[in-house]
Amino acid sequence: MITIEVIGGLGNQLFQYATGLSIAKRLKTELVVDISRAIKYDVHPLRLTELQCSSIFKSNRSMCEKIIRHRKLSKVNPFVYREKSIAFSADIFNVLNGTKLYGYFQSEMYFSNIREQLLTEFVPNKSILIENAKLIESIQSDNSVSVHIRRGDYISDKSASVTHGICSKEYYKKAIEYLRDTNQINKDTNFYIFSDDIIWCKENINYGENTKYIDGNTPELDLYLMSRCKHNIIANSTFSWWGAWLNNDINKVVIAPKNWFRDDKLKNNNLIVESWISL
Repeated sequence: MITIEVIGGLGNQLFQYATGLSIAKRLKTELVVDISRAIKYDVHPLRLTELQCSSIFKSNRSMCEKIIRHRKLSKVNPFVYREKSIAFSADIFNVLNGTKLYGYFQSEMYFSNIREQLLTEFVPNKSILIENAKLIESIQSDNSVSVHIRRGDYISDKSASVTHGICSKEYYKKAIEYLRDTNQINKDTNFYIFSDDIIWCKENINYGENTKYIDGNTPELDLYLMSRCKHNIIANSTFSWWGAWLNNDINKVVIAPKNWFRDDKLKNNNLIVESWISL
């Protein structure tokens, strides 16, 4: 058994789950997701249970009881693996059955081997898909571009603002120009705007009559809708990172900000997928 602790917003939770599942698959064992910390926070509550994830979710007490039983049966000495930095480390592939993982694991290099399974699991529950079938169909039938604008705590929280900062209007302008110059968009392209501050977007972001503001959805539905667009313009946000990564269009163009963090010490060269365009 491999155990992964999840904490943070949906994007972080997906990185953690995907990495844990990848390691469990390599070891041919099950994944148990420790949700103890995630269910304690109102700011970033547990969201994985709104997706079609197949692994076992346990709070601390019941999970610990299961680990104890597992140790007695398998006689495997348990380990604790803590991420040493935000950069990818292949050391994680050396962990043994019984290990508990702690970290953010923000690179597809941890889990690209199970991409097909993640594409099936990181989908909203069927009831959500049924309720929003018309919107999903509309996005899939368009020459559509998702534009994710992260504001929220990147502005209101001093620590997040100092660490991340927000993408400028100039970045989004350059991204649109790139898609236009490479003939990826035309006059019929619809731009779907996703944001945690959609009111600000309506006042400041407008690409003409083809601008569609997506408002009032749950994060997991927004994530899915972004993944169904043909192309993606993402923010320096793990949430929109996943919207782009889960896009399975073989001709997709993903544009990401070159500077993910304000602090150069936090630079992660393994975060942006090689095929994506950095601006």
